[in-house]
Amino acid sequence: MPVVDVTTFLNSLSIAWQAGEVRPTHRKQAGTARWWRSRADPFEHAWPVVEHWLETEPTVTAPAMMDRLATMVPDAYAGKTQLRTLQRRVKQWRSERAKKLILGQLERSSTLQPSEDETATA
Repeated sequence: MPVVDVTTFLNSLSIAWQAGEVRPTHRKQAGTARWWRSRADPFEHAWPVVEHWLETEPTVTAPAMMDRLATMVPDAYAGKTQLRTLQRRVKQWRSERAKKLILGQLERSSTLQPSEDETATA
């Protein structure tokens, strides 16, 4: 290892910022997010059943539903390997339902309020 004079090292620090960061951890991120699926959906055939469970029992958790699926179809859902996928699907379903509930309330309230033309003629 070569011995570097301290003053030479300190003088090089004053212009080191001009070279920029060269570490590979500071690479530019990819431009767009991936939108395609890399695997087949493991809940494609079971999703109507899961959706029915969510509609009848909205507070049921994904691990509880995974246990139910494991008892119904032990060959396909014996392990907990698809649990995270089910949790994501349940989260998405609940989010969509909440949006419909909120936006549905806003649409109903806007149709119930009389318009300016109706109040002027009344």
